[in-house]
Amino acid sequence: MKDEYGTVSYFVGFYTDMTGIKKAEQRLQHLVNHDSLTDLPNRLLFVDRLKMALDRAVRYEKTVAVLFVDLDCFKQVNDTFGHNAGDDLLIQFSLRLK
Repeated sequence: MKDEYGTVSYFVGFYTDMTGIKKAEQRLQHLVNHDSLTDLPNRLLFVDRLKMALDRAVRYEKTVAVLFVDLDCFKQVNDTFGHNAGDDLLIQFSLRLK
């Protein structure tokens, strides 16, 4: 701001705390890329990271390995004991996998 003579006498500034907004954006990004039940990376993130790994492997003439894990009889667990039991099994499996 200038005084009556046109000399700058002080400055006025405004600020906004963006911490909450940034945390919400990070949380949303996490939810987009991770399974809500197990918190493991979902298919979207897997495909993205696999593509990056394959591109890197081609660039540096390296190889990439992918591990496929299947839970035998998972459908029977859901059908016999219910979806809550199936969810519990997935959660326990994900904890061990992590």
